[in-house]
Amino acid sequence: MAKLIILPQFIDERGELTVVENLFPHNYKSVCFIKNADGFVRERESKKKSHQALICINGSVDVSVKLNGKIQTYTLSSSNQCLLLKPEEWNILDNFKNNAILLVASNENYAIGDL
Repeated sequence: MAKLIILPQFIDERGELTVVENLFPHNYKSVCFIKNADGFVRERESKKKSHQALICINGSVDVSVKLNGKIQTYTLSSSNQCLLLKPEEWNILDNFKNNAILLVASNENYAIGDL
């Protein structure tokens, strides 16, 4: 099943720095983000090879992950939360709130319809 991890974060008077590294066994091939999606639902079918990392860098979003008939819902609401998805996991992105910006990194190149 998907894995929620907490990314290292450094906070001081200059702001917040969140470090994203070594999430996949292979290099990132694409990084994109979804914004202005408040009120919309996005479904993503499982992909044969695509590992993904989802980070909500602003606002919040619910991610429901389905694998082998089981559904687990994660709420991403902090920029240091990272949800790691395996290729066989189907998911729904829902409940975008507060001008959510969802960053999606993948070990595969982006193709229209992937998100």
